[in-house]
Amino acid sequence: MQCGFVDEDCNNAAVVWDGLPEVLVHGPSMYLDEVLLRDRKHDAARFLDEVEAFFRALQDSNLGDLPRLDVYLLELDDPTEYNYPYVVTTRLLPTFQAKSTFEPKLRAPRMLYPAFWAYWNHFANTAGDEAAVQIRDNLVYQCEWYRANGFKYRKLGQAVVYASQRGAGDRLSAEIGAMAGLTAEEFRELPEHDRNRLIEEHTRRSVEAAFADDADSE
Repeated sequence: MQCGFVDEDCNNAAVVWDGLPEVLVHGPSMYLDEVLLRDRKHDAARFLDEVEAFFRALQDSNLGDLPRLDVYLLELDDPTEYNYPYVVTTRLLPTFQAKSTFEPKLRAPRMLYPAFWAYWNHFANTAGDEAAVQIRDNLVYQCEWYRANGFKYRKLGQAVVYASQRGAGDRLSAEIGAMAGLTAEEFRELPEHDRNRLIEEHTRRSVEAAFADDADSE
C-alpha cells in the first residue's frame, strides 16, 4: 500500500506499508502504538487525547459514513507515478510490532501524526462494517491501555495485543449472550454455572456448524 497525504504541516508525503497486505487492517493500531511510545516525551499525550476522542465519538457514528481527519488520501497503482519529497515507511516486525522510518529524518516530527490519519483513511476506505467495528473498538481499548500504563517504549506491542484480546473477548461474550437474548455485559454478570452452560452450548453449536460446513464442501 502506498498513499499520499497533504496537511497544513507537511505537504506531499507518502506513507508506505512494508508488510503483509492481510495485516494492513491492523496498520492504524500498530502505527499508533509505535509513534505514541516513540514520541512519549513530546506530543504523545496531546495526540492520545485527539485519537481517543475521535474513536469514542465514532462508536456513536453511522459506520456507513466513516469520518476522516486531517489528511487527503491519494491511492497510486504505481509508486513511481509521483515523487514525494517526504516518505514514511512502516515495516512489520516478526514480533507483530511496527517500525517506521522517515525521510528526511529532520521532518519526522511533522510526519509522525498525519501519517496515522493516512493509515486510518486507507482503512476507512477499504474495510467492511464488521472490520470497522472491531478496529474502532480495539483503538478505544488501546487508548485506555496508555492511560493506565503510560508511554514506555519497552512495552511496544503490548497495547495492541491487549486491545485485540479484549475486543475479541467482548465480541465472543456478545455472541454467546445473544443465544439467551442477553447483552455482553449481562452475560458477564451471570453466575458462573450459567455462563458455563451457555459457553458449552455455544461450543456445541460451533462444532456442529463446522462439521456441517465440511460436509457441504465434500
